[in-house]
Amino acid sequence: MSNSFWTSSHKFLYLFLALRYWMTPARVYKLAHGKNPRTPKDKEVVRRLLDKGVVYRRRRDE
Repeated sequence: MSNSFWTSSHKFLYLFLALRYWMTPARVYKLAHGKNPRTPKDKEVVRRLLDKGVVYRRRRDE
């Protein structure tokens, strides 16, 4: 995993979402930092991050 994940202030939110949606925390971190969501599960994680204010609105995923 990236070193930035471990120093992130949202680390515990990434861990919580990873456990909830059966993916790795690194995947959640990458989605939060601009990786394009490919599956419906990825899109749901991005929506949760939007709700929590971690991610701001994106052009493609409205």
